[in-house]
Amino acid sequence: MTSIRNRLLLWLLSALVVAVGIATVATGIRADHQIDDLFDYQLKQVAILLLHEPRPNVLEGENTGPSADRDDDIIAEVRTVKGRLLYASRPALPLPQGLPSGYSEMPIGKTRYRIYVTRNHYRRVEVAQAISAREELAADMAMQIAWQLLGLIPVLAVLIWIAVGKGMQPLAKITRSLKIRDSYVLDPLPEVDLPQEIRPMVEALNDLLKRLGEALETQRRFTADAAHELRTPLAAVQLQAQIVERATDDRERRQALTQLKGGIRRSAHLVQQLLTLSRLDPKMRSRQAKTSIGLGKLLHRCMTDLAPLADAKGIEMTRGEVLPLPILADEESILVLLNNLLDNAIRYTPKDGKVEAGVSQGDRNGVLLWVADSGPGIPETERERVFDRFYRCLGSSVTGSGLGLAIVKNICEDHHACITLGDSAMGGLRVSVWFPPL
Repeated sequence: MTSIRNRLLLWLLSALVVAVGIATVATGIRADHQIDDLFDYQLKQVAILLLHEPRPNVLEGENTGPSADRDDDIIAEVRTVKGRLLYASRPALPLPQGLPSGYSEMPIGKTRYRIYVTRNHYRRVEVAQAISAREELAADMAMQIAWQLLGLIPVLAVLIWIAVGKGMQPLAKITRSLKIRDSYVLDPLPEVDLPQEIRPMVEALNDLLKRLGEALETQRRFTADAAHELRTPLAAVQLQAQIVERATDDRERRQALTQLKGGIRRSAHLVQQLLTLSRLDPKMRSRQAKTSIGLGKLLHRCMTDLAPLADAKGIEMTRGEVLPLPILADEESILVLLNNLLDNAIRYTPKDGKVEAGVSQGDRNGVLLWVADSGPGIPETERERVFDRFYRCLGSSVTGSGLGLAIVKNICEDHHACITLGDSAMGGLRVSVWFPPL
């Protein structure tokens, strides 16, 4: 399991090690420059001292200076302006002649030296020091600082571990709050005094809990409504089955069987509508992938499938203007929508009536689907309520589940379409569905 605390500790300590390395290099470079300046000043002061010394303490060719075996000592030579040696701190290592006044660098033997030359009317003084001595001193200073910084890393690691733990406390508090909750508690998490980094996650989680609560409430309401609506037809089927059992002759038995078949057919239709509504409810299903489909072709297909039902009632089903206009939709859902609209129109239109449907150009370059009939229509006071589940207009003699238009409305919501009910030119109902443009 990946730990945020361990990951932060690893990254921060790695950054500290890199920072220590960079600081060590930078300190070494800076120390090198400062040591160069310091030793250059020292060379200059020694040269000036020897230049103004009334009488050198060393005879020509004689070495009474420091040990000749050390490279970090300052080597000095004093000569007359004509080149006669007056003083040499290391006669075995003569300094080069003819150098200009000031600082210069050059090898003497196998070692590279920093040399300072100064003169007056009587003397010429040269002082030199091995550059390696300066580099070693600068490296020692940088390493001392590096070891001090590295020694702080364990202390910083502990402090980082504690600090990250303190920073993760709000997240741990949210985790504990979720663990102790019951499965049916979907109240939002508190958003007071939350760190800026955690607030978006809590807000998203609260939004998820809200949507989950709405979905569960919709499911509970759907289950309660379905149980209520199924109770009556199932009781009727059970009663009709008992009538078949008690029938005393073939005529009575055939009549009871006819009623039983009708009850089973109505129950099957109600169950099918309930399953369709559950599958197409936008709050209870994931969004289906939508593609460009031809609405006119689907309308022709549905009208062909339902033509026998219209012919059985003597209803003339015709197509009005059908333009080849595409829409962005889920084909299966649009087929359900068309079947419900046409089935309702045929079901509520009386014998020898008329049903007409078409596809035309809608407002704002949208696509308009319309279905009109010569049936009784729907009063304006009930046109909003017919989209509710299980609602059926008062006084209707047509059997049904009251779910057809509820299914149509859910499909329209899923496709961002707009559905309206109005009066048709044939005296019945006109249903208009406006689909947005591609």
